[in-house]
Amino acid sequence: MLARLRAAGRITEKDAATARELRERVRRAVTALFGRVEILAMPTVPVVAPPLGARTLVLDGTPVDVRAALLAYTSPWSVLGLPAVSLPAGLVDGLPAGLQLVARPGAERLLLAAAARYAHAEPVPDGPTTQA
Repeated sequence: MLARLRAAGRITEKDAATARELRERVRRAVTALFGRVEILAMPTVPVVAPPLGARTLVLDGTPVDVRAALLAYTSPWSVLGLPAVSLPAGLVDGLPAGLQLVARPGAERLLLAAAARYAHAEPVPDGPTTQA
């Protein structure tokens, strides 16, 4: 935590202005996307749960900070001010996985309704299915 605070102290006004400009460009692009879809669905994190106490893990052959990996798919929505929710989505390699739903600003009711529908949906049966 202290290291992050020290790093924040080194951010210049120019750096902050550049970051705000980038955030606004991304926000406009995402807002345009919500003109075509109501909700985005994606994994909550890009990896299975790391071992307790792990500080790094390998992602696509590259060592990555565990904290950065675990926040990679959730932080952008927070920075953009978009409502998001994470739901249990079963197991991957015996470890819990999450489904993240994201909606446009002001669509919290839609997001929570979709989350509730998912949470109460019947599980998909294992194995092949046939249709009559």
